[in-house]
Amino acid sequence: MKKIFTCMAIAALAMNIVASASVTMSETGSVSLEGIISNAENASSYSAMAYSGSDLYVSGVYDTPFGGFDVIGASSYVIKYDANLSEKWKVSILGSATVTSMLADNDGGVYVAGTFADEVEFGSTNGSSIIRYGYQESGAYTVTQAASFIAHYDKDGVLLAVGDILPEHVAALDATGMYFPYDGDIYCTLNNLFESDGVLYASAVFTGQLSNAKSTQTAVSGSYDAFGIGYYMLSRAGVVIELNGELEAASFPVIVNNRDFTKLITSEEVRSLNATADGNTLYVGTISTGLTKFNVYGSEQTVDVPLSDTGIGYVFGYTVASVNLDTHAVNVLKEFDPVTTDDEYISTSIDAITASGDNLFITGIFQGALGFDQQLQALGSNDMFAASLNKSTFEVNWASATGFDEGDATVNEEIMNGSVISGNCIYLYGRSELKKDYSAVAPLFYAVNPTSGEMSAQEFSDYTIGVAGSNGGALITRASTEATVTGIKFTTYDVTGLGVNAIAEDLAAAVTMYPNPVVDVINFSASCDVTVLSLDGRVVLKANDVNSLDVAGLNNGVYIVNALSEGQSYTLKMIKK
Repeated sequence: MKKIFTCMAIAALAMNIVASASVTMSETGSVSLEGIISNAENASSYSAMAYSGSDLYVSGVYDTPFGGFDVIGASSYVIKYDANLSEKWKVSILGSATVTSMLADNDGGVYVAGTFADEVEFGSTNGSSIIRYGYQESGAYTVTQAASFIAHYDKDGVLLAVGDILPEHVAALDATGMYFPYDGDIYCTLNNLFESDGVLYASAVFTGQLSNAKSTQTAVSGSYDAFGIGYYMLSRAGVVIELNGELEAASFPVIVNNRDFTKLITSEEVRSLNATADGNTLYVGTISTGLTKFNVYGSEQTVDVPLSDTGIGYVFGYTVASVNLDTHAVNVLKEFDPVTTDDEYISTSIDAITASGDNLFITGIFQGALGFDQQLQALGSNDMFAASLNKSTFEVNWASATGFDEGDATVNEEIMNGSVISGNCIYLYGRSELKKDYSAVAPLFYAVNPTSGEMSAQEFSDYTIGVAGSNGGALITRASTEATVTGIKFTTYDVTGLGVNAIAEDLAAAVTMYPNPVVDVINFSASCDVTVLSLDGRVVLKANDVNSLDVAGLNNGVYIVNALSEGQSYTLKMIKK
């Protein structure tokens, strides 16, 4: 049996597969934060998690004082636990702020990203907090969480840096004198943090205008009133942001749907964008409509998703791109067959994208037909999905959907809280809810075999709002369905069936390693190219043609070792002490 930790990040692991139709989970421990939310229904709304191989980082919202923290509206907390769920430190993000993504660094610290409004104070265990201010409208800060932030905490919870991504009015529209966006019309929402070769990146969707730290590059979303009738539209765009040491936007390697404001555009936009990196390759997945422009390091390519000829119905296209981060060239840009729906407000998004071995896994939610396999039709209003693509060609290996029928599509809908790959299993989790008031109806949790796409529903009475992957298991963040419970519970599980034996430990393999556990130097039975990954998928060490590797600088914990020898690849588990 393997213990599982759940999180919002996806571990990019090459794995040997053990197929099974179901997952059995048994609770092994838990820790709770009670009475931090005044309304129990809000408890299942927001959470993010990350795992470093030895420590767990969690975040969520609170609207009543707890743990010595003051509260302003719905503030956020960040807590670091050790492997036994003993608290190491906690800090508050005081003010209107929501964490959307977390990423453990290589030194026991964590990056935290999210959205915020007005004035927010980022706490620190040493008392040296930092205040940041959100998006302004007509000289006043808005109450809408329209701006994004990135904060970095060290292993002891000391705040190292805070950066912000502030959207702005579009100058071209301001000049017309007919530009009056409502509160919430202009925003930037970061949805994922990831790292490649020591460089931190983020993916986001936005409206309005973004500029990099040196104002040498601008990303713009919207359309211009070329006909002088006093009408404008701000349509969403997507962006991949390279962050500098101060956690500011250093550059925009990829901008999707940058606008030039030469004509009135009414239907073209990016509905969703997510990205990740694997080595020197950046992977970007989008769902868009109309003429979609991919600006990659200043070079533009387009994908044309046709608009409806009749004006009835809406057409959405799925597009996946890979970019070489060294040469800045586009390796593959693949457009999948577009999907037509009658609902303008279609629930379609890419929640996560990750590379694992020869595959690219994409998860999300869709309505109508699925772009990666149009034979799959959502039941009720929408379904969560998982898809496996060949990492080099983007040919679809398989695609599967939850098939949960939430009933009348005008009354109910399916909401995706997140997804994670851990222990040779893909986890999808969310809830069904009432459209009229967003109240939760039933929790949803699924396990997916990453080889076949076989999907198995798991029975939970509580709502899962976060999952963080460890060596074959998960820690699941849950909010109770009981109306009297207004806290969050973190629960560890042992997992059997699908998800067990994810990592080969065959001593008869052509390449073995010793000693294991290891303190300083790991030895290999044959000369090989070695890549060492943390359990959240980050490359922490690489070496070519070696018989041994110095790992003394790594944090204690579990790591994945990919060894390539004479054209054969081996995946092993290493325990660092």
